[in-house]
Amino acid sequence: MKSSRGFKFLLSATLIFTLGCKLLLRPAASGEGAMSPQSQLAEFLTRQHFSVSVVEHPADGQPSVVASTGVCRISAFRSPAMGSDRDLVRRLALPTDEVFVVYRGKIYNEQPTWLTVSDFLWARALRELGISSTERAVYAIISPKNCSVSRLPWEEFTARAATAPV
Repeated sequence: MKSSRGFKFLLSATLIFTLGCKLLLRPAASGEGAMSPQSQLAEFLTRQHFSVSVVEHPADGQPSVVASTGVCRISAFRSPAMGSDRDLVRRLALPTDEVFVVYRGKIYNEQPTWLTVSDFLWARALRELGISSTERAVYAIISPKNCSVSRLPWEEFTARAATAPV
């Protein structure tokens, strides 16, 4: 069975075009030196004058980052895109604590799952196409209400977290 020259040329051109697009759209590799979202959060809280400890692989119900300054204590939990840990986080909070979610530099009372899930699915689809992408970190934060942790400049942390792969 013979193939026409036109079909072979079209197939070759399509292959070259798609591979070229993947190479052009792929951001520069951030390399092994990229900081984890937990490390980036720790760096942010250190700049806000907190003493910080990081747990890179926390167990369920254990915070990823714990920070304190004086009587103020922050427990930050890396939250999955689906928000499946929200009840667990609420149970860990005391009645005198405030609980909120930090995502894309904004503070939410509840995790905006329609945003976090769509971001997760989009990043996964791009990775499966061979295009490097990043997921944005979602953190549930517990802190005493009188510390006003929600007033920290969270948009500074999120801008940094969005640049490193998860």
